[in-house]
Parts: sequence; structure tokens; C-alpha cells
Amino acid sequence: MERVLELTEGHGVDIVYDATLLESSFGRSIEVLKEGSTWIVLGHLAQEGSKEAKSIAERKAKYIRAALGPYWVGPERAQLKTFVQNTLKQGVKWIDEGKLKPYICQIIKLEEAKDALDQIKQGTKEFGKIVVKLL
Repeated sequence: MERVLELTEGHGVDIVYDATLLESSFGRSIEVLKEGSTWIVLGHLAQEGSKEAKSIAERKAKYIRAALGPYWVGPERAQLKTFVQNTLKQGVKWIDEGKLKPYICQIIKLEEAKDALDQIKQGTKEFGKIVVKLL
């Protein structure tokens, strides 16, 4: 959290996408939202009256619950596949245009992925994304 605020000169970020499914991460990710931003999260958080809902309201942020799992088994599967592919392409375009700036903290080999995942689950991993190098 401190590193995100440092990188944004204390302003926070426009969008947080938290896909960790860890309650400890959810609390920290909310804290870096700037006013009027968007918090996208996997899982079932921010129920009415929860601390997450209160934090979101304080920041006048938009909350989006990203739960695509149920669609993978239904008739919408083909549409979802196209949607996910297009979304990833848009993300790459934004990275190329400098509109989206992922912060990579570590590049690891595939055989190190389990250890990195364990560190994430324990909340001991540093800020940023971990990239698994396949080749």
C-alpha cells in the first residue's frame, strides 16, 4: 500500500483489480483508491454495512464484482471467451499507449510459481505483479 501511494505521490489509483481472493489483500487494495475511482474484485465482499462497503462509500468509488466462473459452464461460454480475449487485447493496447502501467516486482521460472503463490497467500509478497517466464 505504501509503495502504491509513493508511486502516485499520495493520490492513489483510478482502478484496483484485486484477484487474490484474500481478505487481507482486499482491505489494503481499497486503501489505495483515490476519490471517484473503481474497485474491481473477485469474491463476495462489500456487502451492505461491511467495512469494505464503508471504505468504498467514503472514497465515492464504484464497486464491480467480477465473478465470471458461473459463465464458464453455461451456454454463454463462447461469448465469455470472446469477451475475455477482447478485454486482454484492450489491456495490452492500454499498456502500449502508456495508459495502464503494471508494476512488475519479480520475474520467476515456472518451477518457482508454487512458492510465489504461497507467499501471496501468506501476505508476505511485496507490492507488484509476479511474471512467470515460460521460455
